[in-house]
Amino acid sequence: GAGGEVVVFDLRQRRLRHRWSAHALGVRTLACGDGGSCFTASADGDLKLWDISRPGTPLAHWPRVHEPHTASPLFHPVGTSIGRTYGVNC
Repeated sequence: GAGGEVVVFDLRQRRLRHRWSAHALGVRTLACGDGGSCFTASADGDLKLWDISRPGTPLAHWPRVHEPHTASPLFHPVGTSIGRTYGVNC
């Protein structure tokens, strides 16, 4: 969201699964794969990789890897299933 927070809902059970502060600035892009990993890209240009079952600390962090003014430059779909997998363009 605008304040850097990520919220994950379970739509089947209609409940909140996870909520964490991912970035200091707004999250511009969120892409999650079938395996429980998730990428976030922020307004300051940072990219982070998360395990959504343990979201407190990112698995990886790449500072300023994209232009901050770009809305969602990093992700493109590479699968066609409901739990879509995403690739990263850096």
